[in-house]
Amino acid sequence: MSSRHLAVLLYGRHVADLEQTRGGQHLLNYRSDPGATPISLTMPLAGGPFAQRVVDPFLDGLLPERQAAREAMSREFDVSARNPFALLAHMGLDCAGAVQFCAEDEVADVLARRGTLVAGRSTSTSVCRPRGAPACRRPSRASSGSTARRR
Repeated sequence: MSSRHLAVLLYGRHVADLEQTRGGQHLLNYRSDPGATPISLTMPLAGGPFAQRVVDPFLDGLLPERQAAREAMSREFDVSARNPFALLAHMGLDCAGAVQFCAEDEVADVLARRGTLVAGRSTSTSVCRPRGAPACRRPSRASSGSTARRR
C-alpha cells in the first residue's frame, strides 16, 4: 500500500500537503508560498514538516466531537472512525472555518469553485462539491441518538 495525499487549502490557496504514510502516520508539509498563512499556530510555516504528534490533534479538532457522529460518518464512507485522514478525504471540503482538504487532482476545480450544489434537507446543509464527488448523507433525526422529546 502506498502513501496517500490530500491537498490542504486555506482561504482559497493550496498551502500544504497532508500525507498518510504506509504505516498510517500523518505528515504535513507546507508548500513554497511566501504569502501563505499557517493553518494553525502549532504548525508555523517555517517549522515543518510536521509529524503525527502535532498534526493529529489539529485534524481531530476539525471533526465532530461526538463519537457517534464520527462512527456514522465512518459507516457512510466505509473508513475507520479513528482515522481523521480517511474521514477528511471524504468530507474535507465541508470543514468549519477556512481550511479544506481534497484530493490533489481536485485542487483546480475546488479553487475555481467548479462543482454542483448538493442540497440537504434545508438550505443550511447545502454545499458545493467537485463534479463527481459523492454527496454526504446526513443521519435521520431518529438515528442520530437525539433524546429530545416531541410534543
